[in-house]
Amino acid sequence: MVNEAKNKGHWIYEPSYKHWYTPEHFKHIYKTYLYAKEDFLNSLQIRNPLEGIEAGFKRLEDMQSKLLAGEPLPNKEAEYKKLKELTQRQKCACYTL
Repeated sequence: MVNEAKNKGHWIYEPSYKHWYTPEHFKHIYKTYLYAKEDFLNSLQIRNPLEGIEAGFKRLEDMQSKLLAGEPLPNKEAEYKKLKELTQRQKCACYTL
């Protein structure tokens, strides 16, 4: 798979995590495929990396449209802080019982 991607000038795409790997990076991370799950290996795709760049631009355009329309964007930082605060409170409550 790595050689095929390299010969085509493409990258390896993992759709469930939407992650792109250069063939060299993929080979470095997964030095041996012996322990990789077959489902994972079957899900991998050899794709032109420009597709990922185009998808990123599409997401940026969608975000820009929402901003211009006055729609609120999800605030991941605020969600993270609320979740962290909630888990800390739960830990403290467990210790006081």
